[in-house]
Amino acid sequence: SGTVRYVGEPIVAILSETRTQGADAAELVVIDVEPLDVVVDFEHAVASPVVLFPEAGTNLVHENPAADDPALFAGCDVTVTARLENTKMAVAPLEPRACAATWEGDRLVHWSCSQGAHGIRTGMAARLGLEPAQVRVIVPDVGGGFGGKVGLYPEEVLVCWFAKRLRRPVRWVETRTEH
Repeated sequence: SGTVRYVGEPIVAILSETRTQGADAAELVVIDVEPLDVVVDFEHAVASPVVLFPEAGTNLVHENPAADDPALFAGCDVTVTARLENTKMAVAPLEPRACAATWEGDRLVHWSCSQGAHGIRTGMAARLGLEPAQVRVIVPDVGGGFGGKVGLYPEEVLVCWFAKRLRRPVRWVETRTEH
């Protein structure tokens, strides 16, 4: 898109026959980015002149007008107002994420390291412009994901897209460090 919004945002995809070829190719990539103004506090983001997605016109992601209606709590004996903060955390499953894809005609076969085959199928079909019946998702035995293997990740969509474009199977496996 020409804009990098956060550290670690994917901006390049490298396909190779081996992991070492991929690592060598990655060393040849040079990215020149100019620092942008930042938005680091979600409470100030709404009024900030810095808009992360200018086409949206706002940093507001979701609003629930009903929550600001005083009548909502009028019959309550007690109401509590609080600011709750969670520390940043990430799941760390023993098995890093991985996926593979191949096409059988106009039907996608996708192996996903997920805990939700049906959600993956629905999401993949929507992102690739397919009917859900055109997507077969195979989920082998998956250990504890701790929430990190529930959703559809961009890497999975990209693997399926590349498999179609290249007309050959494609796989992706992250390392523990990459996770």
